[in-house]
Amino acid sequence: MIKKLLEIKHWQLFSLLVLAPLLVQSFLFITLFDILNLPLFFSLTTKLMFPFTILIYAWLWSMGIFLNKRLSVDTKMKIGVFKACMLISLSCQIFLSFFAGTKFITDPESKIAKMVILSGIICFVCILYCINFNTRALKTIEDREWVEQGGSVRFNDYRNEFILLLIFPVGLWLFQPRLNKLIKRSNSQREQ
Repeated sequence: MIKKLLEIKHWQLFSLLVLAPLLVQSFLFITLFDILNLPLFFSLTTKLMFPFTILIYAWLWSMGIFLNKRLSVDTKMKIGVFKACMLISLSCQIFLSFFAGTKFITDPESKIAKMVILSGIICFVCILYCINFNTRALKTIEDREWVEQGGSVRFNDYRNEFILLLIFPVGLWLFQPRLNKLIKRSNSQREQ
């Protein structure tokens, strides 16, 4: 299934990762609006959005693994750090979704609230690293000739891709077709 996330078209991925959660949230908002129970709404939303969060993490994970395998030996990046950041970020998401959501809303001065803030910061930093890893790997693969001649990919070379992927739905539309192109090229090279 993880490989399928890389092979599907950008509009399919957008539908799966953006439109489906939006529909679920809209349905929850419409059904719970009359009750006006904010902690219940927040709790249900975070729990029902968790499978979509897992899909986003699976997409980022599979992209990082695929791109790192396509790098040449001398340009390979530290996949262990990438995997650790993904797992740490996912752990923070689990904490935020299941254990801390309602406590933060009902008692913003509690220790749990401080742990939510810290967990959110850690999660954000780890996701920044993973996005950086993926965009740098993609740019290194696309500029392979220049890199093989001794050049190196700096942040300025891939900052646009980084910012676009950080602005999630926009970056998805522009990043996934490039991944599809790389996968097609990789599959055609294997067949030959």
